[in-house]
Amino acid sequence: MALDMIVDHARGREWTHVFGDRFAQGLAGYDAWIAVMERRDADEFGNAYNTAVVADAREFAAQFLRELSVRWNGTNVVERTVRKLAGEAAVHYAAVADALAEIRDMFPFPQGGRPKEAAEADRAVTLLQRAKAAETQGVELLEKLHGFMKAYWSEVWVN
Repeated sequence: MALDMIVDHARGREWTHVFGDRFAQGLAGYDAWIAVMERRDADEFGNAYNTAVVADAREFAAQFLRELSVRWNGTNVVERTVRKLAGEAAVHYAAVADALAEIRDMFPFPQGGRPKEAAEADRAVTLLQRAKAAETQGVELLEKLHGFMKAYWSEVWVN
């Protein structure tokens, strides 16, 4: 169920029955964030808060995936596959977290930094593009894991 939610959010399908197309979410959220930075129109407080929340979430995603890749004992095909895909996704989420941590340093909460200044906004755009590219690769691996896990709905896993 967690993978269902993650994939739906990443692909912009979560909560659409409530919000429609009023908000960009998941990977599309990066495009909206980039557009605001390119227009030099980011609210200092809101941008700093969003950066702190999103960076924190990706840091924990990378940590969770790393731990998952080493804690499962790998005694059967399901666990070996989960370990492999989680480990590969962790690398991408670590790259996302690194890029977002740089942005968080630029725009600390609650002070906000200077997101309307050209040099700051341009650097943020570059980092957001890097984060989106890495997260896209991570999401693709999580989708692969999701598809694999759906094939193993049985309580008995095969070696």
